[in-house]
Amino acid sequence: MPSAMQDWKRAREILNVGAKYGFLIDPAFTAKVPGLGLLTPGATIAALSRGERAKRVLEELGPTYVKLGQILSIRQDLIPGDIVDSLKQLQKDVAPLPAEDLRDVVEGYLGAPIEEHFESFDMTPMAAASIAQVHRARLRADGDVHDVVVKVQRPGIREKMESDLSILYWLARLAEGSIAEATLYQPVAIVREFEAALLQELDFLHEARNIQETTRNFESRPGLLVLPRVYDHLTTQKILVMSLVPGIRITDVVGKPEYDSEELLQRALEVIFEMVFTDGFFHGDPHPGNVLVNAESRIAMLDFGLMGRLTKEQQETLIQLALAVFARNPSQLTRVVMKMGQVPPTFNRLAFEADVRRLMDKYLGVELAQLNSENLIRECMEMIVEHHVRLPGEYAILGRAAGTIEGIARTPYPEFNVMKVAAPFATRLVSRRLDPHKLGTEAMGLALSVQQLLADAPMQASRLLDDLEAGRVQLGVRGEVFEQLVTAQRTHSVRVVLSAAAASLVLAAAITLAPFQYTLASVGWSRSGMPLVPLLCVVLLSFVLSLLFLTFVFPRGLQKLSLRSLLFWRRR
Repeated sequence: MPSAMQDWKRAREILNVGAKYGFLIDPAFTAKVPGLGLLTPGATIAALSRGERAKRVLEELGPTYVKLGQILSIRQDLIPGDIVDSLKQLQKDVAPLPAEDLRDVVEGYLGAPIEEHFESFDMTPMAAASIAQVHRARLRADGDVHDVVVKVQRPGIREKMESDLSILYWLARLAEGSIAEATLYQPVAIVREFEAALLQELDFLHEARNIQETTRNFESRPGLLVLPRVYDHLTTQKILVMSLVPGIRITDVVGKPEYDSEELLQRALEVIFEMVFTDGFFHGDPHPGNVLVNAESRIAMLDFGLMGRLTKEQQETLIQLALAVFARNPSQLTRVVMKMGQVPPTFNRLAFEADVRRLMDKYLGVELAQLNSENLIRECMEMIVEHHVRLPGEYAILGRAAGTIEGIARTPYPEFNVMKVAAPFATRLVSRRLDPHKLGTEAMGLALSVQQLLADAPMQASRLLDDLEAGRVQLGVRGEVFEQLVTAQRTHSVRVVLSAAAASLVLAAAITLAPFQYTLASVGWSRSGMPLVPLLCVVLLSFVLSLLFLTFVFPRGLQKLSLRSLLFWRRR
């Protein structure tokens, strides 16, 4: 575990890097206050956009923060669009481990020499990222030799990230407890979500289980998806051995006569449809490097570290969302979004529905070649943020995956119409909802719920009457005006007490000023002849007056600071 001193040094480094790129103190503020010019970023950095400066901060702070940026780039419902665009460009490739160090690491993970399991092992990685690097090898297993890829975790990476996580938690709690705007974004929840995703990515057994679960899901749909085979006897938390899946990127099939772009796109969409609406377990990052086409024109997928999981209720909500979109019904779509996320008490449904209608009119029916999915997703997320609706993280991952799939579709077949492609899937959704077997099961469940309600109602009514008779029922009256009156009364009472204390201290100082007996010199605190008792009275008086002043600054008690009110001089 990292020591407190290590955490402190790391925290200083984070603050220094933040100040270097103008995130610790607003440059607009430092430029206007004399003496703070040294904290203003240089002209080269100041000329960069906010998103580019954020990206450079994370890259300079190292692997933990690069990974944080990559995860935050998914949460367009939390992060401003310009920063999201920059975070998507975060560098993933890093310098690989030296060959001599790599051998020691791999043999340490395997607990045996490399030659004991592998006929050959390429020390030059196929790819090297902040957490792991991937190598080709030939594995001896099952009496044969197999082409495999070996994913090797960088040594000591978990220990390096623990200190960063503890500092992130500290900063998140500080922001959430002192800044009013932080409540909307819930930084502690974001760090907790990041920690869970990071720990899962550091555990290669988790990725192996994801591959195996996806393989089981598609056993009933043979030929639809090609997945790597995991070799369990060599896979641990820090090393993953799986079969090599040959193929080319799905975006590279353009112009190759042996591939049918339209058919491949339909197959890719079929895979995603089945993952989301049938299995409720879907690939969270299906970028072109993770979606391949093999020699038989079958779709293959790689890298199952980031997966999304939907409950049956969430799947049903997505079906309702899709049907509302196809029906072009803003009112129904608004109700579905309210069901999907957490809606604040001040939510303006009519204003939200008007924004939904505007987006529908703008994007529905647009040709795929003319549709910019990034703009669509950004506008949807900005609308959700503007109305302070919070969505579960799984929906954010799904939104990122949908945008990525649309980007893949644009390359091989740009003339596709979005609604035309999705129409067959919508028809299947409707058929699934109207399936007699499913309706019968749902009707039986509803009947059981009603039966339970009717059986429990007499007992609950009897308990309510007994509580009323015994006087155990209490009614609480709450209201904004009532709470304001209570707060005002409490504040005035505090002011009266503090005013009386201040007057008493003034009187005590006046009484003891003339016939003083004790001075600072007499008690050995100083050579001054200043009287001790009046001095203490003045100090206490200053403290009491400060408290009295605070009751006027914070009439409702100490509250979180609002950055918007503090940065009133800024003009956007």
